[in-house]
Amino acid sequence: MLSNKSLSVTVKSTDGTHSQAFGHFTLSDDAGGYVRFLHNPQFVNDCNCHGEGPNTVDPYTSYWSYNFDTPPAGTWFDVWLTIYWNCDFPAVWDVDCCSTETHYRGYVR
Repeated sequence: MLSNKSLSVTVKSTDGTHSQAFGHFTLSDDAGGYVRFLHNPQFVNDCNCHGEGPNTVDPYTSYWSYNFDTPPAGTWFDVWLTIYWNCDFPAVWDVDCCSTETHYRGYVR
């Protein structure tokens, strides 16, 4: 969590591929802050329903704004995020991906 009411998320693959979409993305903190960034998957990292662009990277970093005050230093927070990768794009709107659900617990510095 950053002081400007944003969350920095960096993901790195373990198999030499890269992230292509995020979904089911939630942030909450022990001070009562909560935001659901995404319910359904959303393409990231220069990907879309037609395939990949030329600028995909690994690791991939993105920034997500939230609307509650960043809690004081030392406050614990949790992030839940589903990461999609290794997507097949056989036809528009027919995308099949590998996915993993992740959880990160950290504290505000």
